[in-house]
Amino acid sequence: KLEHISEFAFFALEGNKTQIGIFSDNKVYCIDVNDDATLKSIFESEAKKYSINTKPLYVNLLSKGIKINNLAMDLAIAQYVINPNFVVDDIEKLTLEKIGFDLSSIKDKESDQISFFETQKAVDNNEYVCSCARAVWQLKDGYLDEIKKNNQEKLFYEIEMPLIEVLAGMQIAGMKVEKNLLIDYGRELQEKINTLEKEIFELAGEEFNWNESLSPVNKIVSIFLTLAFLESVPKISSASNPSISILEMFIASKPSFMIGICIPASTSI
Repeated sequence: KLEHISEFAFFALEGNKTQIGIFSDNKVYCIDVNDDATLKSIFESEAKKYSINTKPLYVNLLSKGIKINNLAMDLAIAQYVINPNFVVDDIEKLTLEKIGFDLSSIKDKESDQISFFETQKAVDNNEYVCSCARAVWQLKDGYLDEIKKNNQEKLFYEIEMPLIEVLAGMQIAGMKVEKNLLIDYGRELQEKINTLEKEIFELAGEEFNWNESLSPVNKIVSIFLTLAFLESVPKISSASNPSISILEMFIASKPSFMIGICIPASTSI
């Protein structure tokens, strides 16, 4: 049946067994693939192919000597071209936002990470991968139209899409490094980091953990406000976004000084 398909969307999930969902012509094909011959027949066919976040799979296939022919669209690349400030390579997030369907609700909870390199427990996610492939199919036309409307076809088809194979090949090839030199340079950088960290703690008047779950930026903002003698500064709590209350207090206080603070792009006020 697959030999006669002219175009299809696919989504692959690889663990202890490879699971591929293919959607075309309103039909779904769920395939467990463990042999290279089947992979080769699917991905080296001349059918137009649509997917998302294809590079990890491409790395896996290239290591087996298999290429993906006629890859017409990667939704993650399309999203980046259309809006570089809103990069999403997660099919679940795109589907929830664009279609309103929660793919995670049908994903086997024992397989909590999509990865082509980490060992996972063998579970049956056929419904999930096929639903992801169907979602790719439903989303592709909207992205194609938007790229055409924005006159971004040359950028997308001639520059960004070909880079998938190039980057996958680079990842497989790797690069040679002088191990001892790299280790020595790492030690040098760590010494500089330790020195800077000590200076920061001395200026702040206290030590804090850079690796804690809360953003160090929020902690620094709190310290700056304290040093500025504001009447009260809320301590950093375990709230999901503590920076909002701190920034609101900063604005409300209308300080007579200016402090340059680097606020994460994800922070909303």
